[in-house]
Amino acid sequence: RFLCVSCGVKKEMIEGVGFSSKSEVLYLGVRKKKIVNPNLKKTLDIPKGVVVLTTIGFNIRIKGFDILVKSIQSLMDSNRLKNDIIVLVIGISENSEDSNSLRQLIAEAGLNRKIMSLGIRNDINDILNISDIYLQPSRTEGVSLSIMEALNYSLPVIGTRVGGIPEIVHEGENGYLFEKENVEELADRIEILVNNREVREMMGRKSKVISSRFTLADGVEKLASIYHQTN
Repeated sequence: RFLCVSCGVKKEMIEGVGFSSKSEVLYLGVRKKKIVNPNLKKTLDIPKGVVVLTTIGFNIRIKGFDILVKSIQSLMDSNRLKNDIIVLVIGISENSEDSNSLRQLIAEAGLNRKIMSLGIRNDINDILNISDIYLQPSRTEGVSLSIMEALNYSLPVIGTRVGGIPEIVHEGENGYLFEKENVEELADRIEILVNNREVREMMGRKSKVISSRFTLADGVEKLASIYHQTN
């Protein structure tokens, strides 16, 4: 039996090796953890009223962080946002080549006060808890566990139309999809959510509903069931 982490991955597998009746999609799921620091905004010196956008990833190119920087630059240059924002980038190892490249991109775009690269963190749940919007501008993706975690915190999600992302981000329901590499389309989606609190909250409630499909307990139960069927 072949296990795929998303329908998108299953489709790619079929295109590569052919159809198999033994292939099955399995979402591993996530578990919501206890908040350790409910005052993280204060710790990070983020003023009240600022809309917090968060993205998580280990690689600039794969996760599309360069596209995100350009999109934020476009929004700032055109003065299209009614509310102040801060973008938190999590997961780029400190002092790595990617970290240096990202900081250079941010500096060249004049966004040092708008985008914070916080490196690798062990308080992801605390960060999602203070966030208003989750971003996944990936060039390639299976099913993002980070998006699953964001759904747990009732966050609307903006993600690329690649891999398994459309399976958990439903256009116009719990977020928006955009074509990879499309700086302005991403900027447009960010503008809508930053400027409209009611839309953010409505989509966030839908995210919470959708999150029930991606629990760790359900994923483990299904995996165990498949294991017993094959033994």
